[in-house]
Amino acid sequence: MSKRTADLLHSLVPWSYGFRSRVAWYVGDRRAHPELMAWYPRERLLDPIASLDMCTPLERAWSARYATTDYAAEGEIVELGAWLGGITLSLVRALPGNPAWAASPRTVHVYDEFLHDRQRERLERSPLEHDYVERGSFVHHFERRLEPYADRITLHVGDVTDAVWTGGGIELLFNDLSKSWPIWNAVRSTFYRSLVPMVSTVVEQDFAHSWTPWLHLWHYRARHHFRFIEHVPGGGSVVFRLERELTPELLAPDAFEDYEEAEVEAAFRWAESLVGGYLRGNVAGAQVVVNMFNDELGRATEVLARALAAATPDAASHSELLSDVVPELARRLEERTASAAAPPDQAGDEPVPAAAPAQVGEPPGGDPPDAPLVPCDLESIQRDLESWSGRPSLLATAVDGTITTIDAAPAWSQWLQPDQWVGGSLGHIDAALAEKLPDGRWVGSVARDDGAAELVILLGSAGAGRRVRMVIVPSEADDEAQTILIASPDLDPPA
Repeated sequence: MSKRTADLLHSLVPWSYGFRSRVAWYVGDRRAHPELMAWYPRERLLDPIASLDMCTPLERAWSARYATTDYAAEGEIVELGAWLGGITLSLVRALPGNPAWAASPRTVHVYDEFLHDRQRERLERSPLEHDYVERGSFVHHFERRLEPYADRITLHVGDVTDAVWTGGGIELLFNDLSKSWPIWNAVRSTFYRSLVPMVSTVVEQDFAHSWTPWLHLWHYRARHHFRFIEHVPGGGSVVFRLERELTPELLAPDAFEDYEEAEVEAAFRWAESLVGGYLRGNVAGAQVVVNMFNDELGRATEVLARALAAATPDAASHSELLSDVVPELARRLEERTASAAAPPDQAGDEPVPAAAPAQVGEPPGGDPPDAPLVPCDLESIQRDLESWSGRPSLLATAVDGTITTIDAAPAWSQWLQPDQWVGGSLGHIDAALAEKLPDGRWVGSVARDDGAAELVILLGSAGAGRRVRMVIVPSEADDEAQTILIASPDLDPPA
């Protein structure tokens, strides 16, 4: 191979990064959402940096359509959280095609700290891999990518919690920066107060995600001030239009403690109704997350078990509920268990200083307090399972993980036989299911505050799976005995 050929191939390596993925996105989006293809960013097919964008191509297409057809140039455009500029690029390229903007040109105000934060894994094998430095600036990548349109951008580099907005009314606010509750409070105080009724559109890009529960809670409380416009297909963005002026109370800082349990329940059911498909599982996961952030692990476990049981196979298999929320809750429960099992401080030891309280919306520091176990109520558990499944539940007993008796009321109880081993601990059960159900998958297992263990299982492929909930209750009289309650809305008697 000649040096010239080698150099040519080497030059193609960065360009080819993520190429197949970008083509697959394009083909899938073209089939599913032809209504947005006129604004689709086709140049991303030849742009390797586009593979690193945290926005989807359809979110970029929506942004270009808005900039071309909906923007009235009655206020400013503000983007919070630009990353490498995918949304920015779609906005500034489309604006010249809008007569209102051409008559009264305005720049797009872009806010970002532009500092790497735990993104090394995301950038592995990418064209930016060798430029990565933790907490190092990447603003030069943004500027290089947006260089042809620099005159249409006003760049604000820095911590958004220190930002000051003096630019007047905001017509489009694209929010992809509210990654913690303190940041969210600062964003609302700084930017949302400049929203104009009947003019302003707000895009919450993190709405259909599990790790930003403050968005769901606050928007539910403010739902009579906004009109829901749409959930942008193929991504996490949900679009609202302000119709009534926001009150000082809605703009003031808030915290999880400001929301009663009934409002929390209503908020997440409402938020789930605004998104479609598997992304509903992400919003369900946000209710688990908000309880985790508030160190209410027992409540988080209950909500998770209910969410997994209610989720469609598609939502359970593809959403953040399974991939992110279950492992994080398991980690926190393990930490609590280890803390409870640790021997108490010996007399004479120096006192251990108390950990500073963590901010809600960030992982708590220090060891959480022990949670008292609530005695199991078999009748209550059985009612819950039968309400979920719409069928009688199965009641069995086991000793040391081996079934001894079966209540044969449900026809599908024939799936189980006496002397069948079901496992006695979460670890055993998980391992056994992985081995014995090769054509299915277990979705998750959680320890409950009442001392029981609950599993949610999918038998069969995603999209056509049969859902099963199993609750294993330890006997108070015999450490090796368990009562097992099983329910399923989908299982039929074996042929």
